[in-house]
Amino acid sequence: MTYDFGPHLTQELGDRFGSPASSWPATAERVTPFLAIVVDALGVDDGLRWFGQPARPTSA
Repeated sequence: MTYDFGPHLTQELGDRFGSPASSWPATAERVTPFLAIVVDALGVDDGLRWFGQPARPTSA
């Protein structure tokens, strides 16, 4: 199954980088297809864990 993250990520990127979209980093356009590939390969739960892992602090 292929997931469409476009609308959600567009909103998040807009919140992060503001308007207009032409001021966003060039790599922003590559995020949505990459996310779809990862989630298609790993599944939703594992894909979300994979993307969320860097944001979680590690315990010492």
